[in-house]
Amino acid sequence: MIYKCPRCLYESEKKHHILKHINRKKICELKFLDINPKDYIDIITLTKGSGLEILQENEKMKEEIENMKKENQKIKKQIKKEMKQEIKIINEENRKLRKENEKLKNEVKIINNTTNDYSTTNNNNITNHITFVLNPRNDPEYNYLTDKDYKKYLERMINSIPSLIQKLNLNQMNS
Repeated sequence: MIYKCPRCLYESEKKHHILKHINRKKICELKFLDINPKDYIDIITLTKGSGLEILQENEKMKEEIENMKKENQKIKKQIKKEMKQEIKIINEENRKLRKENEKLKNEVKIINNTTNDYSTTNNNNITNHITFVLNPRNDPEYNYLTDKDYKKYLERMINSIPSLIQKLNLNQMNS
């Protein structure tokens, strides 16, 4: 079996040689992976070359995780930026709506005030007095008019005078 050190790529066919290499006081020179081989001794001594492969895969996964974290941070920053812009737009629209609301409230107040000013109660009674001056009843020219005729003409109100004049004129023409 061949055992490899993931840090310096040292190879040995004997397990105790790789263990001696890993457990020495001074850590080996960095040539491949920046790890402490003592932390991965169980993986390194597993089987022929598989320890190094597992460590390499582990490092690749760590790099991918770091890349994913960086990408997530970029996405978070972008989302925060977009959210701030959206909040800014919403706040601006909110301000406009509040101004419009205040304007409408003022208009309603004005309308209420003006309707109150013009709402007055009119209690005036209008009385029309019409005065008729008629010749005496006993006047020979008008003695053909009876009390019944006078009553009839007065009941017609507005049309009473014209119809009376018409009756008088017709009678004068006939006489």
